Amino acid sequence: MDNRIQQSSYNQRPLGPTFTALQSRLRNKLILKYAWQHQRLQICAAIGFFIFVIIGSIFLSELHLPTTTSETPKGLIGWLINAQSIISIGTLLVALLVWWGETQEDWIDSLSKKLSVFFFFEDCPLIVCRYVWLAGADEIRTWGQQVAKQAQPSSSNQPNLDFYPDVETREPILLLGPNDEVWKHYSVCFRLSKLNPILNKYAMFSWENVPGNDECRLKEFLEKRYNLEWVKNAKIQKINKNKSIAVYTNDSFLSLNLNDDKTEVTFTIDNIRINSLIVKKEKSDRLIIYFGCCRYQNLAENQTDPKDVLQKEVGTVSEVADWKVTVSHKLFRKSTE
Repeated sequence: MDNRIQQSSYNQRPLGPTFTALQSRLRNKLILKYAWQHQRLQICAAIGFFIFVIIGSIFLSELHLPTTTSETPKGLIGWLINAQSIISIGTLLVALLVWWGETQEDWIDSLSKKLSVFFFFEDCPLIVCRYVWLAGADEIRTWGQQVAKQAQPSSSNQPNLDFYPDVETREPILLLGPNDEVWKHYSVCFRLSKLNPILNKYAMFSWENVPGNDECRLKEFLEKRYNLEWVKNAKIQKINKNKSIAVYTNDSFLSLNLNDDKTEVTFTIDNIRINSLIVKKEKSDRLIIYFGCCRYQNLAENQTDPKDVLQKEVGTVSEVADWKVTVSHKLFRKSTE
């Protein structure tokens, strides 16, 4: 029983912080602060000019606004003079809007850039790396591949990732990060076309090959993931009309139970549900049981070492859930073609 409890830390790995979009009021405040830091002389000159105009409109009769209809222009020349004044005010407003837009672009360009990378196998998140440092927007696809490659479980030779060409990115958004730092955040999603030798280990075993060729892989999974050392010497057999796999010794017992739809395997110890595993049916109708884990990394908290986190837990991240919807739509369209 103690060994079963030890696995709870594996199921409850923290996902790290998720940062929200920058609110417009704070955004405008930060832009004004940036403008004051970088264009102080121009702003002071503009303020001085407006003060001069206001004082002049109070004390100089030539700048007084008309108060009665008798002061309206009598001829074309007077009308053109007034029209010129109105056009000048309009030009000033347009210039202010242009200045604000350019200042906003300069401020956004000065922000730190972050990238979140998502690799899905079918509709399951398999590699997720969040808030990775990014040098430039033109490097998103290449840098995303490199980040995911490094996030794989360590190996002497990190194999490439095979993915479909329809890589998707989304428009960057501004996030309010830690210590009130503002990030320009990008997001990219890849769909794996097949699993390389390292990621293929996430396909734990074939249901048809246990007992048999894959039972060693099942025992290794149970021992390492759930700290169940007793499975080394356990016996394995199919029960319940091949819908369940029993792993047992004289003192301990666990079972893997396939649901009626053949989409999920429930893992129980002493009839207590511990976890669920994902089932994928291949073209040959062979059932492959997956760990249901994702290589997860959140660099916002300096989590430099990617961890295995349950896909269901990773799916609670809003951005992962959004990409999952997009990927699922693609899979649906493909299945109906």
